Amino acid sequence: MGESDRRIARAGLMGRTKVSQARAIALAEGWLTADSPLPDDATIAAVVSRKPPEPHQASLVAAYEQDVRSWLEQGISGTTIHEALVRKYGFSRCGEI
Repeated sequence: MGESDRRIARAGLMGRTKVSQARAIALAEGWLTADSPLPDDATIAAVVSRKPPEPHQASLVAAYEQDVRSWLEQGISGTTIHEALVRKYGFSRCGEI
């Protein structure tokens, strides 16, 4: 596979984290196989500029949005709102019901 992430980082081109990310993209795209030609700059730029899909998790508080908005409008702090959700609706300390 060539040079290690650490060795590339030591050359000063980019940090190890970025090297690791670039290597993961190249592997996923099949660019690091011996029989595959390297892509042109435009292809690399298009792949690198892709945004990962936003993870979507339903809000645990959506059902209680009116209460939360009302409390926020009254200037009640987030910690106090969380405590009210725990007390009133049975939320656990980590936000699960």
